[in-house]
Amino acid sequence: MKNNANGCVLIVDDEQFIGALAGEILKINNFNSLFTTDGRKVLGILEQNNIDLILLDIIMPNIDGYEVCKLVKSDERFSDIPIIFLSAAQEKEDLIKGFKLGAQDFVRKPFYGEELIARIKSNVELKHSRENLARVNQDLQDFMYIASHDLQSPLVSMSGFATIFIDSVSDKLSEEELFPIKRIEANSRKMQDLIKSLLDVSRLNTVKNQFSEVNCNDLLDNIISTLDINIAEKDVNIARKELPNMCGDKIRLETLARNIVSNAIKYGGKNIEIGFDESKKAFYVKDDGVGIDPEQLENIFKPGSRLQTVKIEGVGMGLSFCKKVVDLHNGEIWAESEGKGKGTTIWMKFKV
Repeated sequence: MKNNANGCVLIVDDEQFIGALAGEILKINNFNSLFTTDGRKVLGILEQNNIDLILLDIIMPNIDGYEVCKLVKSDERFSDIPIIFLSAAQEKEDLIKGFKLGAQDFVRKPFYGEELIARIKSNVELKHSRENLARVNQDLQDFMYIASHDLQSPLVSMSGFATIFIDSVSDKLSEEELFPIKRIEANSRKMQDLIKSLLDVSRLNTVKNQFSEVNCNDLLDNIISTLDINIAEKDVNIARKELPNMCGDKIRLETLARNIVSNAIKYGGKNIEIGFDESKKAFYVKDDGVGIDPEQLENIFKPGSRLQTVKIEGVGMGLSFCKKVVDLHNGEIWAESEGKGKGTTIWMKFKV
């Protein structure tokens, strides 16, 4: 088949005249077309050809258009191909049934050439736009993953050598003399955290993990054990309440919870409570730390946002990633605070 910038349309109709007429209109408007009178052959044709749209008659022998539409839309290889029904009778029931099966449009028989080609063009252009957007999005995700992955190695080396140097000369140099290398070490670790966050976001969009039963009490045990040094340094008291199990992506739920608890520790909370509110059917992490200005509450889950109440360095990706994980579980996440110095409560409600 000759390549054509406008695309290729499959015409499915039991009347040879309709197929010939539609084919001629398509040819004049720089479209390729294929024609069959047998709906049973549609999947085979789709397997062998790159089809951009199906022009489908409803009433046909052997198998009607509704059944053909159902077959196409139930096959993930072809479900994105738009379908325009051709029908002599466009009753309301016909329209509703067709749209429920996944059709994009209807054209009444006998059709006008200008109307037919206008509907075909708009649907094909929309399909091509979606495909281009998907390709660009995939390219961006691939680039972010590769760039982030390749940057990890030199930063780990930089941080490691800086630490070794500081340990070897700390008793020989003054704090002022050590300051530049300590900034190199701190900034390299900060970059590692940023890259890890970028990798997390990249994987979240591209790698789908199976959902399973998650023991939230065991999950919290793991988190607290990995944060024990931070907890000791900050002299934080963590009060725990019994948590229910839930179904979800265990790996990402653990990352989500670790981010929330780490933030509660980071922003000055000396007393942290973790539990589940039966009335709200939501998990919560409550602290008595620096609090959040009411004006900031709506923005803290946006990429790049971080609290301005105190000067604490961060990569600004943690809470954004948390929201993405909650969205993945069809849930909600929100923050409550009465203002500066009055602590913060992060709520997470899941609908899976």
